[in-house]
Amino acid sequence: MLKTIIICSMCETLLQHQSVINWILMGETSMILMKKSRKRSKYQKYKKRENDWANEHLELIYGDKFIYTTQWTTRFGETIVKEILLLHYENVKKPECINHFKPDFETEDAIWEVKTRNYTTNGTAGEKVLGCPLKYIDIPKLYGKKLYIVLVGYQEYEADVIFKLFDKSKMSKEKKRVIKMYKKIGIEFVKCSDLYHRFSVKDD
Repeated sequence: MLKTIIICSMCETLLQHQSVINWILMGETSMILMKKSRKRSKYQKYKKRENDWANEHLELIYGDKFIYTTQWTTRFGETIVKEILLLHYENVKKPECINHFKPDFETEDAIWEVKTRNYTTNGTAGEKVLGCPLKYIDIPKLYGKKLYIVLVGYQEYEADVIFKLFDKSKMSKEKKRVIKMYKKIGIEFVKCSDLYHRFSVKDD
């Protein structure tokens, strides 16, 4: 059941900021960051620009507890996804640790694991997400709930455009079978942008 969230004027959330929403939805600014940072001469400039932007927003949320870091993507992505989930669910909590698994969030009907990547980091780090369903394959059975792996920022772009994890018309037969098998087990990749569109609709 969707609910309307009334945000106190004294409370900061990342989703209050249009630039954050644009970052989630892979807007024009995100694409510029991605393209410009792929040019060696401009890499450091645009990487710092994205780092500074993210840290400024996280500082608004966490205040004195926050320390500037270049390793901001995990906290940034998890904060965004939690805020999105709270638009739909009454209770979003940290799941208990079972068999050394420590998923990011639990709701009444699902377990949520968040994978985030910024737009200005080159390399193959994003390929790790392809192994997540195998890594977490026991979670649906252990927790008795589906597992959704939420892809945020460039991680979503890469999974969609490069790895082709969402558009069946662009998948090989083998990939379709693997994705179908994961879904049957109770594991699905989810675009953060889709999650935002789905849960940001509010009841009158």
